[in-house]
Amino acid sequence: MARLSRGWILVFCQIEAAMLWRIQLEAGGAVYKRCCIWVKPDGMPQYSGDRPGMGYETFVACHAQGRSKWNGGGKHGVFIFNKGENGGLPNDHETQKPLKLIKQLIQLFSNVGNTILDPFIGSGTTLRAAKDLGRKAIGIEIEEKYCEIAAKRLGQEVLNLRDD
Repeated sequence: MARLSRGWILVFCQIEAAMLWRIQLEAGGAVYKRCCIWVKPDGMPQYSGDRPGMGYETFVACHAQGRSKWNGGGKHGVFIFNKGENGGLPNDHETQKPLKLIKQLIQLFSNVGNTILDPFIGSGTTLRAAKDLGRKAIGIEIEEKYCEIAAKRLGQEVLNLRDD
């Protein structure tokens, strides 16, 4: 990712893996900028009751060599979205992100005309958001069933861009 990117690299991971991603991305030439967080108000409880539930997910934000710029100004790297905020899309993957979250990240970390690479497309939320927001996108997925879901999702009409 670090060798291909000319801009931002965002990697969703558990907090325990954030440092490992940072080390690998820096080894590839990227510059670590921040660990951000997606707060999930409707996250799943810990049914066993033996530890706290996970009400958040982290993502590592790195940038290609050179000056970094994002469209968020001084905004914090904390994003609060319910898992179910999918703009009417079904939940077709166990780690599917909310469409509204991904749209906001694309708006903040890229510009119209940029190309977004998602090496783990799952159900295609990132590709769908990129299409809706005027970005080009490349997706990679190893499982055929998810490729079919993503292709169907991309064939749908452009979804509502409003944030409400």
